[in-house]
Amino acid sequence: MLQKKIYLILLLLSNFHWLDAQSIVLTQEQTSRDFEAGEFYLYPDSAFLQKVEAVAQKPFAPNQVAVPSLGYVKVPIWVRFEVENQSSHTDWVLHYNWVFSDTVELYAQDAKGIWQLKYRAGYTLPFQNRPLDYPSLAYPLGLEKGQKATFYVRVWSAAPIGLPFSIKRPETLQAEQRRADLLYGIYFGTLIVMLLYNLAIWISLRDRSYLYYTFTIVSTLAIFSSISGYTGQFLFYDYPKVNAYFAKVFIGLIVITTVLFANEFLNTKKYAPIFVKIFRLMMLLAGISILHVFYDTTSGWSNKVVSLHTPLLLAVGIWVWYKGNQAARFFVLAWSFYIVGGLIITLSNSGVLPATGIYRHLAEVGSALEVVLLSLALSDRYRMFKKEKEEAQKQALLVTESAKEELEEKVKQRTKEIYEKNEELIASEEEIRQQADELMYTLQVVEAQKSEIEKKNENITASITYALRIQNAILPKEADLQTQLNGFVFFKPKDIVSGDFYWFAQKENCKILAVADCTGHGVSGAFMTMIGNNILNQIVHDLHIYEPDLILNKMQFLLEKTLSQAESKVADGMDIAIIKIEQKAAQQVVTYSGAMNPLYYVQNQELKEIKASKKPIGGKTLQNFSYQRHEIKIETETTFYLLSDGFQDQFGGADNKKFMTRNLKKLLVEIEQKPLSEQKDILATTFEDWKGDEKQTDDVCIVGLKIAPK
Repeated sequence: MLQKKIYLILLLLSNFHWLDAQSIVLTQEQTSRDFEAGEFYLYPDSAFLQKVEAVAQKPFAPNQVAVPSLGYVKVPIWVRFEVENQSSHTDWVLHYNWVFSDTVELYAQDAKGIWQLKYRAGYTLPFQNRPLDYPSLAYPLGLEKGQKATFYVRVWSAAPIGLPFSIKRPETLQAEQRRADLLYGIYFGTLIVMLLYNLAIWISLRDRSYLYYTFTIVSTLAIFSSISGYTGQFLFYDYPKVNAYFAKVFIGLIVITTVLFANEFLNTKKYAPIFVKIFRLMMLLAGISILHVFYDTTSGWSNKVVSLHTPLLLAVGIWVWYKGNQAARFFVLAWSFYIVGGLIITLSNSGVLPATGIYRHLAEVGSALEVVLLSLALSDRYRMFKKEKEEAQKQALLVTESAKEELEEKVKQRTKEIYEKNEELIASEEEIRQQADELMYTLQVVEAQKSEIEKKNENITASITYALRIQNAILPKEADLQTQLNGFVFFKPKDIVSGDFYWFAQKENCKILAVADCTGHGVSGAFMTMIGNNILNQIVHDLHIYEPDLILNKMQFLLEKTLSQAESKVADGMDIAIIKIEQKAAQQVVTYSGAMNPLYYVQNQELKEIKASKKPIGGKTLQNFSYQRHEIKIETETTFYLLSDGFQDQFGGADNKKFMTRNLKKLLVEIEQKPLSEQKDILATTFEDWKGDEKQTDDVCIVGLKIAPK
């Protein structure tokens, strides 16, 4: 797409090869000189050349219009022009009146004829880089009387590029800037007055429409202070990156605030309910566009969302007006002005319309008219509500007079109805007795069904209890862990069977221990524990793989293959921590690897944590991913803890909150020096006290072991 745009520009330029660029002559009488057609050359630099000497050899072509508007070209544009100073003034300034340009560089020849970079400034550079203090760019040319010189300007921007060049005397540029400051002061003052006006009404009435509208005005102020260059000059002069984010973030925010305002002001829930969901989608897109700005400052998402949101609000306003909400008429008029101004700005940025004069400021004019008209709309809405309230009060007074007579008549009528109803109740006593008999029969049927359901529940519970026996059979015996590892196991399933499991093997000169937390709990989780247990047995006992990181890598492969996850889209898996204990030389060494589950160990009453790799076992295998291996040399008695997340995620306590990891770490440090059996009892008691009457949140598994240096 970029190559196509560059080709079109080159084609456009080549069609005017017959037009020779002329020198720009500065005379004594002139104070300002705008560039005209045929007075400078253009070259779109698709090769991103850096030296003027190389660019000078390229096929420049003269401009066909006074102010070319190139739109989004996304390549540097080189401009070449020649100036002859026939005046006695030597302080001429090159003025580039296009605020949103990333970098603009001016090149000129020194006394030896060597090309030099004189100035480099722009929207993405600190304001202190600018030789003159203006929101737009102004560079002193340094032309002596009678001097004739050639200049190159390199313009680069991810935003639309226009080329409004002129040469001015400093006092002329200052006078023009004062006029611009005055006009923008009037513009910003109008917005601030409307902001305070609507804020005061909101404080008085507490009508959310006015509050949302104040947010809209704040966003408008932020956007146009950035577009005009004042934020870069006065607020973020040392932080150009903030300036790059500023306008686009508030463009997204203005979409959100105007949608909230329109939804409340137009009462779309009543008059156009179909648009309520569309409004929510529009706010979601605006939120995404704000986040995308921080990912890519050149992102055009914000402008795209605005291009959808503005005509949408206009269409909703017309529809609501058509449906009878007269308060929408000012709303429609306001957005009509705004959309016309925005459309002309878009056409100007795209090169369809000129990029000078009134076209450059129609967005400000449209937004000012929009703010004033929407404020009038709010006032009109308030007037209509007040009128409706007064009419309702008058109607209420008229109704009150006749209400008394109607009430007396209703009391008489109601008394008669009660008497007649009493007669009907007496007559239906027999029918009620018959219904009672039918109800008794229904109750007997329900009791029989209840008995059958209870019997089925007993059968299901018996089956799950038998499954518990199978699960317990595959788990290592705690007595074996106490003997072979000097450890304990605190194991408490949420349901009868557990989605957590622990595993142990002793091979050659090492011992391997694992604690895993499978997807789900209950029966579904128990199935995964059996699969995980079998895979560990296969890896360690059959394939003779003992290193924890290699075990995890192999588990990922075998589980994905076992569950056919590539075809079945089953994403189930497990979080697991594995340690290997072995004697190396004269020292005990513990090797750890983890998938989501960390390892805690306490040395000298200080708890240390080794974080796990952020990839669970299961799901799609990541290319070039391997689990990390950590080695701990035992130089003093150390207590290790492998655990699932069930303990710390348990709800309870006085405020019914999670136990939290930090509290579990603190508890482990407190109990570490106690005997292992006592540690287990303390963990069990603490868990039950914390849980209280709450249901158990998840399966719980904590394995602790002490290792002494040898």
